[in-house]
Amino acid sequence: MNDRDDTNPAHHVFRFGETLIWPLQIVTSPVPGETPALSLERWTKTVTSDNTWIETCDSVKRKPSTSGDLAYSEYHYFLPHVQRFLYPGKGVGSFRILKRSDSKYLQSASVVLKRGDASIEFTCVCRELLLYVFDTGVLILKLTLEGKGVNLDVLQLFRETFRRAWAPFLPKDASDNTHFPLSVTWNFSAGKSRKFMGLHGDCSWSPTQARVPHMPGHWKDLLAPLEYMPITDSAAGKSPSLGYAHLGYEQIPTLSFVSVASPARICRGNQIRLAFSQKLDPPGTGLPYASGFLRAFESRNCYDRFYDPALSEHKWMQTRFFVCPYAFTIICDNSNFSTNDLFNNYLHHYSQLALLAHLQKATLMHFRNRLYHSSLDPASDGAHGGAERVLEDLLTFTNSCRFLEVSTQEQGQDLYRLLLEHLEIEPLYAQLLQHSRAIADAIRARRSRTLEISTLRLTVVATFGLALALTLGFWGMNIIGSDGFPWIPALTPRDSVLPPAERLWMVVPATVLLSLFIVYH
Repeated sequence: MNDRDDTNPAHHVFRFGETLIWPLQIVTSPVPGETPALSLERWTKTVTSDNTWIETCDSVKRKPSTSGDLAYSEYHYFLPHVQRFLYPGKGVGSFRILKRSDSKYLQSASVVLKRGDASIEFTCVCRELLLYVFDTGVLILKLTLEGKGVNLDVLQLFRETFRRAWAPFLPKDASDNTHFPLSVTWNFSAGKSRKFMGLHGDCSWSPTQARVPHMPGHWKDLLAPLEYMPITDSAAGKSPSLGYAHLGYEQIPTLSFVSVASPARICRGNQIRLAFSQKLDPPGTGLPYASGFLRAFESRNCYDRFYDPALSEHKWMQTRFFVCPYAFTIICDNSNFSTNDLFNNYLHHYSQLALLAHLQKATLMHFRNRLYHSSLDPASDGAHGGAERVLEDLLTFTNSCRFLEVSTQEQGQDLYRLLLEHLEIEPLYAQLLQHSRAIADAIRARRSRTLEISTLRLTVVATFGLALALTLGFWGMNIIGSDGFPWIPALTPRDSVLPPAERLWMVVPATVLLSLFIVYH
């Protein structure tokens, strides 16, 4: 990495890790009557069709470098019901884990960043690249990068720019592009690499496509062979075999590990920038936000169970956790425990906690989108399905992957609870449940009205039929004699020549026609 000298030794990063947990929604042509299990198998088969992605054999040892003791500690870090969900075995469970094939395995990423008038090349090693396919219709791309010996201001510039999935606004030209990398190069095995020139190097997008989020080419390439299919009016008629669309904001959720000489030597303003994954400002700039807004920062965004600046010589009190809706950051010292044991916990414990939390948020957002586009018609089989199908999927989600307690350790449970709070999962679930109940009540009311109308019509038909049956049963066939209706002079024909049986069938069709008129009107 080429970088200018940093005179502040407190900003030297000994080891860092950056994990992107990117939730997406699956866009595909619906198959009427297909169960979630069959949908999952179909999606997995489509993604693995060209051998770019292959299914992993063991959900515990997702990475080849995972040792037995690390796999054991990860598995038993979670409660039994979470173990059954996260580690079901190959071919079973509610999701599949896919990884790059050996011939297309990602080795490293080289990112060119714009820093003032200069450019900096930032290279980091790929530790993990996985694609989670869930039967709820959600994809999660998990990418973990690692590096050593960098400056904190450069690392923060990388964290702020690299995690953007699409452009919330368009810079005028490449020189004004300070929120995105200038270029990203994927370095694969066997010496192969592919370079992408950021926003202005993507010729597949035009400014006239105002309703389509501008997604950089390096993310499209990493997700191939899946097709980027944004949910817009212009794309409503397209039905890819398997595509994906954005679910959340342009900022991909991240989980970060930062090891410095002493976290207490980093000023409060830069610690806040670390928490919100923002680039560092020059010394003396002050706080990034108003002091009133940051009044509750320490109580709301920090987890200080093992952090005490007064005990800077104690290695157990040098770890601080920051949590916000899109970033989970761990900052610690450079002791042997932090750079090894804590880094392994970051890879195997905290990343799984974040995966569970973001899975629930993504699934609920996906269900909300489906409910907003669903039809109240139970027979609907459109792209989003009927409302009842969404309600059934929500019930399955509640039963299988809605977790309030996940870890066997207090610290893990505290961090998970803090993640749920910042992601606002419980309010979203309560809102979605209320919306679902309203739709269910509307469906039941519609069915009740239909049943009442049908019952009324059948009652009218039965009444006329019963009257006719009683009349014919009491008087018998002789009710219509050769003289017509002698007891009703007005209905007695003067020259009656029809036999009695034929005169009877003159009455029956009239009664049937009257009944049919009542039923259908």
